[in-house]
Amino acid sequence: MQNVKFYRFTLSLYILTFQFLIFSVTDATIGISPDRIVFDRQNNEQILFLRNLGTEIEQISVTSQSKDVQIHSGQMYLRPDEAASVRISKTSQNDFRTELAVVALSESGADLGLASGVKIPVTAKSRSAFVLALPYLLALAVTAGSYFVLKKRN
Repeated sequence: MQNVKFYRFTLSLYILTFQFLIFSVTDATIGISPDRIVFDRQNNEQILFLRNLGTEIEQISVTSQSKDVQIHSGQMYLRPDEAASVRISKTSQNDFRTELAVVALSESGADLGLASGVKIPVTAKSRSAFVLALPYLLALAVTAGSYFVLKKRN
């Protein structure tokens, strides 16, 4: 019976220690602004602002899987309370939707391979609202014209 109590105590101690280890390692805290990036016809470039809100030096990586977005200087190290900016530009003139991945790796988390990250949605709209509304305006004109022609006949 004493072996069972000792086993439970030891298991509880290991679980408690492991929980505190995870919380202390995932201390990567980063502030990101803006929370989404939108390109339109006039602007082909946006700035993403990053700030290390944690207590350790963070390795920050900004990446994208899309070829429609180019990231300038997306790898950096930030000290606590240090800020940086990353220039994001679109390479395509088409409409697209993608995401940026911002990953922060603290020194204590590097030993275990733990990192924290955020996805930032990126959209590009290359057409104006008038071009998008033109088919609806033409359909409305044809419908109104047909109505008046049929009304004049009757």
